[in-house]
Amino acid sequence: MNIGYKILAVAILSTLGVKESRAASDYTDEQLAQIAALLDRVRAEVRVELKAEVREEVLSELAASNAITGRPEVPESGHPEAADGRSTADSSSLDGAREAQLSALLATRESKSRFVANAFLMDGSSAPLERENGPASTGLELLASTDDTRATFKYAAELSYAYQNGVKSFTTSALTLSAPLSEAADGITEIATLDGLANSTEIGVSFSRWYVKEIGEVFDIKTADAICKAAGIDTSVLGTPCDTAAVMEGLANEGKLDEYPRLKALFYDPSRWDREAFRWTWGLSGRVGYESFDFFGPDLEEISSSENPWSVNGYFGWVPPNSTRFYSLGATIQNAYKPADEATACTNSEMPVLECVTGSLAAPTEKRKHLMYLEARGQVSGIGYALRATHDLKSDASGLDLPIYLFKDPEGSLNAGIRLGWTSTDQGSVGLFIGSPFSLF
Repeated sequence: MNIGYKILAVAILSTLGVKESRAASDYTDEQLAQIAALLDRVRAEVRVELKAEVREEVLSELAASNAITGRPEVPESGHPEAADGRSTADSSSLDGAREAQLSALLATRESKSRFVANAFLMDGSSAPLERENGPASTGLELLASTDDTRATFKYAAELSYAYQNGVKSFTTSALTLSAPLSEAADGITEIATLDGLANSTEIGVSFSRWYVKEIGEVFDIKTADAICKAAGIDTSVLGTPCDTAAVMEGLANEGKLDEYPRLKALFYDPSRWDREAFRWTWGLSGRVGYESFDFFGPDLEEISSSENPWSVNGYFGWVPPNSTRFYSLGATIQNAYKPADEATACTNSEMPVLECVTGSLAAPTEKRKHLMYLEARGQVSGIGYALRATHDLKSDASGLDLPIYLFKDPEGSLNAGIRLGWTSTDQGSVGLFIGSPFSLF
């Protein structure tokens, strides 16, 4: 029987029951017994089907969304139920003891996060905003070094999430705008990441997919029992340790299944995800830039041109269990442009005074880069690092880039420090950077 019809039947039969209470003489004892039996049977069937439907819906959708974010909010009011599990008709809020229990449990959960990926990697994931691998966060960053002076803005967003077969996954995207604030004296900026777009104003888009193999469920019996007590369930009569099934059963018996998603979320502690869960990620990104060039033609006339370098990147990353260190391997293909070397040339003239120019005497040349990189991010005694080693398979050049995070913003996130660099084709570099992460949520 369709559950909607069953509910209607309960209503009709309940009406008959009211009539029976007002005029019992209208029914024989046998009829009254049949009505009572039918009411009990239909109510039981409705209860079973409702519980099954709610269980499926909650576990697949509501519970998943609450447990994934790990940030349930403390409700302004609870359900009308006393600490001993009995209903109270004159109050719609939790009593003081249960409110304190629930608040204490919720206080252990993570509060607002600037971005959901940060809840998985914490501050150990700090890295320059122009990096295309790993978690993305919205913010603005300024870099000033002996090799590069650049401003970068990134806007990040979560596109979707899912929870299936014990694996939680979510997709993130980011839009990045970056521009150099000064130009190298020779027009060529060689940075430690060997990025061929270092001289260009660029826009980039990235997509990442994150996976969490397991989500830590509360295993402490005292904590679990406290959740059951917060739900108004007498744990002494359960016979088994409190779990999500017991909570659902208890709430179903009290007709309080709408409370289940909130209490279900209490069984999942996000502070354990970064210690026990194995996380991995992969992502793709693309960038296109704009770069202008000035050079002299065959007759030493001044010529200006512009090019659009581009870059595509793919990576795989992971965070081992019981660790906040993030590791990644990636590959980048770039089509960049290099200005011609500067030289001095003079016009062929019989005049006593020669006209000479100094600069690039040819158009920029196209330069293809095939970059492979290995990266490690983490913290040591509160100091963050994001070391990246890069090798160009085309030119056989190598580079090391090491941002070191020494300072935190008012919210406690690492966002400023020094940046050291080295390349096999150039001398080392040193610089300062500062970021300004902010939340749009």
